[in-house]
Amino acid sequence: MKKYHVILLGLLLGFCLSGAARERIYISTDRSAYVSGDLVWCSAFSLGGSQTRSGVAYLELFSADGTAVQAKIALVGGRGAGVLQLPASLPTGNYLLCAYTSGDDDRAAILRDARILSVFNGFSTARVENGVRVAAAVAPARARDAGTLRVLATPASRGGELSVELDNRLGKAMSLSVSVYHEDALAPAEEKGIADACTRVRLGTVEEEGDIIHAHLSGPDRDRALSRHPFAIISSPGNTEDLYTALFTQSGQMSFRTYNIFGHRDLVCEVAGLDEAMDCYLELESPFLGLESRDIPQLTIDPAFEPGLLERMAAIPSSRAAAADTLLAFLPKRESRLFGPDDPDCIRYRMADYTQMNTFHECVIEYIPELRWRREGLQVLKSVGRGVNNLFAENVLVLIDGVPVLDHSSIIEMDATLLREVDIFRRSYSIGARTFDAVVSLITTHRNISMVRFPRTVRIFDFEGASYPLAYKRAPGQGRDLRQTIYWHPSVQVEAGEALRIPVQAPAYAGRFRVVVEGLDSDGLPVRQETSVGVR
Repeated sequence: MKKYHVILLGLLLGFCLSGAARERIYISTDRSAYVSGDLVWCSAFSLGGSQTRSGVAYLELFSADGTAVQAKIALVGGRGAGVLQLPASLPTGNYLLCAYTSGDDDRAAILRDARILSVFNGFSTARVENGVRVAAAVAPARARDAGTLRVLATPASRGGELSVELDNRLGKAMSLSVSVYHEDALAPAEEKGIADACTRVRLGTVEEEGDIIHAHLSGPDRDRALSRHPFAIISSPGNTEDLYTALFTQSGQMSFRTYNIFGHRDLVCEVAGLDEAMDCYLELESPFLGLESRDIPQLTIDPAFEPGLLERMAAIPSSRAAAADTLLAFLPKRESRLFGPDDPDCIRYRMADYTQMNTFHECVIEYIPELRWRREGLQVLKSVGRGVNNLFAENVLVLIDGVPVLDHSSIIEMDATLLREVDIFRRSYSIGARTFDAVVSLITTHRNISMVRFPRTVRIFDFEGASYPLAYKRAPGQGRDLRQTIYWHPSVQVEAGEALRIPVQAPAYAGRFRVVVEGLDSDGLPVRQETSVGVR
């Protein structure tokens, strides 16, 4: 009997350990050495290790002096992409680039998985404290190659077309990042690849929808407010899709499960279900761990780096101009479709098609029969019965440019000249923890919330959402093309047996360029190959 008890205990222990395993994230970048002010192009790969695949990866770039950049990358199917902007004031030195998910708090393991990026500041003499030494540089060992992918590149003349061919001789499809960049004198501290980070990936079977925003209730009336069982609602001006609600726990904590909010946004956070006299509000909690490490190797600066550093500095305007003309949303973006324009239950009024009124109240009375005003607020006609037995919904959510207005009386006298359209959604909608019988969305000409009067339970935060998934493929339209990274695509799909040709526009200067390709095949095995090619 003891034998069976031991076996059962072992199975339970194994299950618990596997369920608690951390999901590892690998970040490939367009190169390993940068100058301050550069853009760092990133591709994210989930390396498995957990039963659940996360919907977002958190990135921290830091040195011994502290945190330099924090960012989020949305993940779909274990893949994602984004871009980091290095501050122009960033001191010269080595920086750790760490990536992790919301369920991962193993700081030691995260630091072990980190990559080193070397940053050179040609605009300032600032250096990371005790992080730089002057000596003859030694080129780091190349990252380990893996897989049977064959990478070919044909030379080109300046400004011409350089051809890169990815010949997949394996019987499995591959998901890859592809970078083509100038091989100059700046030597990074180290070069590692995905083959150095993993031997095989086994993705989890359950996938989270997106970013989880944690918050808590604060303010003098916090305890009294919690006894009223309020709910919280967040929204982003100008986008009706970024709308979420959540309930508080007894301790005043709460979480919004989002589909991922992209870009730099204002986030309107409101505590609803209270009278306006109560002084309480939401406080957002940072999802970042705030990592630190003193075990970052020193960056070696060689006087021979000067020509390469000057070239990199001169290339920054070209790189930013090319980055402004990028391919947007090449990866699947997990987005909410709460109020789609093709919704069959949507009735749309374009205000330019009607006689101009002074107030929104007059618009409702004159030509929007699906709406009516009552003391309780705005109501929506759900269905038409016989005689006067029409069914009107009273539990109506009103939005102005995507931001909820729970006190309908505040928009009765709204200036109708500011309205561009009125969308009426006549079915029930579940938005997080709340359900509404109908939704009225008012879109203004300015698409902002300047005319909204908010109660004191509202706070507006400066919110950094997930980085937009971008590729970098084109030369700048104007000026001399001095780009150092001349091609970057974080999600190139190469089917089994396919030979994929990628055209790359060469810059306006001659030199040697390195082509680096890395990723995973459909069986989760790492793939990494590189070659070099000349531009005459």
